[in-house]
Amino acid sequence: MSYQFDDEIKCYESMNEELPPPCHGELMASLFEIYKDGKVLSNGKFRMPIDLIREEYPEIEESDLQRIIDYLKETERFCEDVCCCLSRCIDVPFVPPAEEEQQRAARVKQVCLKRYPWMEEEQIEELLNTVCWLSNR
Repeated sequence: MSYQFDDEIKCYESMNEELPPPCHGELMASLFEIYKDGKVLSNGKFRMPIDLIREEYPEIEESDLQRIIDYLKETERFCEDVCCCLSRCIDVPFVPPAEEEQQRAARVKQVCLKRYPWMEEEQIEELLNTVCWLSNR
């Protein structure tokens, strides 16, 4: 069965509306780094991203923390779904260096950046590599 990357990515490309952060937009790329790294084991206990954000950014009010976590969860979910468009059409656990796959990867990055312009390209590339690794190993 041949997979149609163009058909699926066009759906995401049509969702070109930016979704701004609920607050603290200037910190969002850094907050996403903390969030995507997930739980951290410290002294035999797991520390959750929300706790790590509290420690790193004590100036963020408690009332904003859950809104930020929800937003970051949605960001990661959306970008992973977009990355799946590419991972389903390749059969290796990485983005091949071939020009066609590199162009497809650029389209994936562009979709994520349109929706979340605060993201860094490296963050999207890391998500893409992770999705390809997990779905094609």
